[in-house]
Amino acid sequence: MTTTYTNQLWIVQNRVDVITQWWCAPDNPSSRSPLIMPAIALAFNYYMTKRVLSALSAVVTRHEAEYGELDLGLPQARAHSTGLTANIGNLELGSPEERELPRPPLAQPAAAANFCRVSVTPEELVLDFGINTQTEPNSTEPVRVTNRLVMDFSTAKRAWKAFHKVISEYEQGHGEIELDWQKRRKR
Repeated sequence: MTTTYTNQLWIVQNRVDVITQWWCAPDNPSSRSPLIMPAIALAFNYYMTKRVLSALSAVVTRHEAEYGELDLGLPQARAHSTGLTANIGNLELGSPEERELPRPPLAQPAAAANFCRVSVTPEELVLDFGINTQTEPNSTEPVRVTNRLVMDFSTAKRAWKAFHKVISEYEQGHGEIELDWQKRRKR
């Protein structure tokens, strides 16, 4: 299993999939210091993306109810968001050199995931992703967890907002994503 502490999220979407790349970058976006961990790329379908969105929503909402609202303020200066991101890595800054925050090389090719387990501590959120190949309701075959993401709650809130935007745009064009498979089957 690959484990990455993450404070950055990059998202690309198409009609069928949402590809996410997660990594940890320096606090200063113009810093050229080396990245701490390799990136993890995960591919989700829109059903899985909405499930992750629901999990992030529940965890962040509960955390803010207990500890107060998370401040997502961006640093001062010439910065404004130019796309979906979980941190300040995707900002429009003054010079071309400042605009180029490199994404690190991937630890492995993008992995598909249709399973997510959420664990929470007072300081961090842990998301375990994997493949569930069970086709029977009472199967004893374990889910193979392949990637673990560890993030603070500010990163979780940014990811929640980014996933919310992705799902909202998708549902505007294609209709609501129904997570209950029994309701989907009746359609």
